Amino acid sequence: MMQEHWQAGLEEARRRIAQHDWLEMPTETGGATGHDVPWGDPA
Repeated sequence: MMQEHWQAGLEEARRRIAQHDWLEMPTETGGATGHDVPWGDPA
């Protein structure tokens, strides 16, 4: 059961990292940017 849980987490991380929009620099000059990574299906 834990193997499936870990595998699902790995697949989720790979999907999120493959979306390169989080690498773009912010357009505002705020000094810091936070990234909220939602759980579940990105659709």
